[in-house]
Parts: sequence; C-alpha cells; structure tokens
Amino acid sequence: AADHGCLLRVVGSGGPRVVLEGLLIRGTLCVADSGVLELLRCRFEPMLRHAVPTAALDINGGDVSVRNSTFSRLNGAITVNDGMLHLAYCELLHLQNGLIVWGGVVQVSGSRFVGDSRTAIHVYGGSLELSSQSVVVQCQTAISVETAGSVRYVLPAPLGRWVLIPDGGSVATLPRGTSEVAFPFPCAAG
Repeated sequence: AADHGCLLRVVGSGGPRVVLEGLLIRGTLCVADSGVLELLRCRFEPMLRHAVPTAALDINGGDVSVRNSTFSRLNGAITVNDGMLHLAYCELLHLQNGLIVWGGVVQVSGSRFVGDSRTAIHVYGGSLELSSQSVVVQCQTAISVETAGSVRYVLPAPLGRWVLIPDGGSVATLPRGTSEVAFPFPCAAG
C-alpha cells in the first residue's frame, strides 16, 4: 500500500471507524492494521477515462464492509492481503482481476462479478466464502484457487445455476485450480 498513492488511508490503533456513503471514488482506499472502513452505495471507477485502471481497495488488515456498491473498469479492483472483507450486494463489472485474495478472510454475499477480462476471483491464500446467490458470469476465468487458498460456496445458488456438493449438504468446497467462464455453473437447457 505504501508504494502507490492512497486517496484515503484507514489505520487502527485507536483511529475512528470511517463511513463513506453515496460517493463516486476514483482512487485507492487503503486499510491497514486494525482500521475499520464501511462503504455504502459507492461507485468505484478509474481516475481518468483512458487511464490505466488501478485498484479501488487495498486491504492489509482491519475490517472492511462494502454494501450495495459498484466497481467498474478497474484492474485488481479489490486486493486483500490480511484482515476481513465483507462484500454484500455489490456489482463488479468489466474488470481485470476483480478480487485478489492473498490472505485474510473474505465473505461475499448476493454479489455479481460480470465480464472480467482476466480472472474475476483469484485466491492465492486466505479464505473466501460466497453465499446468498453470488454469481460470476461472462468472465475469461471465473475463479482460480491456489494451493494455500480455500473457497466455499454456500447455497442457495441463483436460479438456473448449480454447484457440486458430494455430501448432499448446503456448502460446496471448490477444488484447487480454475473454473471456466461462470460459477456457479449454468444448468443445461431443457
């Protein structure tokens, strides 16, 4: 986080909880240590129309909650190295590497990843849980899970989509590797 400019840096050690609501954000928000950031109904876009897209959120500790927000046309829109991210009812549209998880815990509920030109969700380490009908569609690669990462999908899946759960329960654990263009998988026609 220190190597690139942060529009706002939220750190802990007695600092206040920061709440941003209804903003258009063109820059990187950085969270470290035990900082607490809450984002409600925000839009994240590149700084300039033809500029190289950059990350919107860089999380290196702390607790970040994002609700009802949109991320569009960014490269590595959200990077989580440590800490906790709660992403609820958000849209991540036409990104390049939308969510990158190196460590920490990420919970995504009711959110949509659409049209990522690279890998919508890349989990190198840490853990990711997708729930409440979250979906990844029309992406070059939907999800990539490396050896040190773990990904779970909690039912229900959106209508017309399925996940494999061998034990008949309500939670699928994704294997290491990558999934194709969409996840959960679309049901066959007919």
